[in-house]
Amino acid sequence: HTHTHTTRICTRKYTHTHTHEDTHTHAHRQTHKDSTHAHAHSHANTCILSPPICTSPFHLAFLCALHSWQHILPMATQSTGPTEPDRSRITDWTAVVGITISALQVLSQAYAFCKKLKISFLWRLLERICMTATGAQQPQTTEDLNAAVAEHLQAKQDLIAIVDSQVREIDQLRREKQHEIDQLRQEKQHEMDQLWQEKQHEIDQLRQEKQHELDQLRREKHHEIHQLRQEKQHELDQLWQETPHIGPQWVIWLECRGSTECK
Repeated sequence: HTHTHTTRICTRKYTHTHTHEDTHTHAHRQTHKDSTHAHAHSHANTCILSPPICTSPFHLAFLCALHSWQHILPMATQSTGPTEPDRSRITDWTAVVGITISALQVLSQAYAFCKKLKISFLWRLLERICMTATGAQQPQTTEDLNAAVAEHLQAKQDLIAIVDSQVREIDQLRREKQHEIDQLRQEKQHEMDQLWQEKQHEIDQLRQEKQHELDQLRREKHHEIHQLRQEKQHELDQLWQETPHIGPQWVIWLECRGSTECK
């Protein structure tokens, strides 16, 4: 039998068709509406973010997995026919599960990458790929057109919100960097002040040492001068004692030797 599922995910319809080999004596065609299988597609209400597309990676992965089911099953069975084989004849479920998980992982990683970098055109690209893979139809009804317009407006609002968020992040980063610069400037100023104090202390200590050396040299010279004066005075006294015959005139001349009035 042949049946068509029309699934509404994030205000956009995705339609995929499966053709099954009917082993019964009669064939029938049945079309399922959204209202009939609304419970089967309750996962469509788990969309977290807003358009441009449903941002849950498992929704698109689910659609792609449904489309690729016809290609996955022949690889896991012994059937070589052109039609879809009977699921009861599957001999290697490991291959089915492995290929399905690989497809989910690849699509999830690609979608997470696009979401992380906020690259909207890659969102659109993935959306187009999955629409093509699942045979989705473009919106034709007034409801779909209104939904597309609302989706476009919401996408603009989301873009504005993203820009505002990035501006706030930039401002926050600027404030953090300015705080780091001010803190670094204070640390460098503190280091310069500390270095200046250390150098000033070294200069003061060197000045004290030089002043001490100068005072010590002055005391030594003063002691030498005093000692030399005592020696000269001793020689003068000894000379005075050795020459007692000198008269008063000589004494007056010796005492007034340094004055011009006594010459």
